[in-house]
Amino acid sequence: MKVKPAISFISHGAPTMVLDESRGQLYRSWAETIWPEKPELILILSAHWQTRNLALGTVEGGQLIYDFYGFPSQLYSMAYDAPGAPEARNSLHSFLAAAGLEISTVERGWDHGVWTPLRWLFPSANVPVLQLSLPNLDGAGLTDLGRLLGRWIHDRGAVWFIGSGGLTHNLGAIDFSESMPVPRQMQEFESTVLQFVERGQLAKLSNYRKEAPFAELNHPTEEHFLPLIPVMAAAMEIGHTTVAYPVSGFEFGTLSRRSIDFRPTPRT
Repeated sequence: MKVKPAISFISHGAPTMVLDESRGQLYRSWAETIWPEKPELILILSAHWQTRNLALGTVEGGQLIYDFYGFPSQLYSMAYDAPGAPEARNSLHSFLAAAGLEISTVERGWDHGVWTPLRWLFPSANVPVLQLSLPNLDGAGLTDLGRLLGRWIHDRGAVWFIGSGGLTHNLGAIDFSESMPVPRQMQEFESTVLQFVERGQLAKLSNYRKEAPFAELNHPTEEHFLPLIPVMAAAMEIGHTTVAYPVSGFEFGTLSRRSIDFRPTPRT
C-alpha cells in the first residue's frame, strides 16, 4: 500500500526551542505518531528564506545558517547532518516549471526555521531534507502554489510537507521574563485563524489581513504567517482536511507555539 504524505504547519518560535527538552519530547512524539516508519523526504518552507521568485535550496546536507543574534553560544555550534535530496529537487523543479512557475535552484543552506524543529522531530538526522523558499506572492498566488505542491507530494507518497513560521509573530511585544499573560489580541487572532483552518475557509485565511482581528499587531511583517497558506492549500488539494494540534500554547507572552496537522479525512 502506498504511504500517504503528511502536511503540517509549525510555529517554530525562538531559536532557543532547540534547547527546550519538554518541547522536544512533544515534537519527537508527534513525529513518531505520524511516521511509525520514517518518511522518504521532508519538504519544508521556512519564513526565513524569502525570495522574489520560487527557489529550491541546497542538496548538500548539513549546511546550517545561524540566522539569529544574541542567543546562547551553544546554538551557534549545533549541527544537523541530515542528507539532502537531489532527486527530489530535480523532480519538483521539473514539475513546477512545467506548470509555468519561475523557479530556480540555489545552494543555500538550512536556516533555523528548518533545523531547529527538525532536530527534535528527527534527532537521528536520517531523513532527506529539501527546503523551498517563500516567494513574493499574494494570498491567491500562495494558494495556487500550495495546490501544485499538494499534487506533487500526493504522487510521491511518503513526504512530510512542513510550513515553518509562526501563528503569531511580533518580536517587539515579547516578554523574555515570561511573566506577562498572553494578551487578548494574540488569543483572539489565533482563535480566529484556527476557525478558518477548521472550517476549510482558505479564502479567508489567505485574506487574513482583513478577515482576522489584530492581524497587523500579530504580524507587523507577514513572512511568519504566509507559509500556512500554501500548506493549507496543499492539504485541501489532497483531502487532508481533518485538523489536529500536536503542540499549543505561547512562549515569551506573545509567540504562539501552535502547530497544525492536516490529516486525511476519514471516509464515511
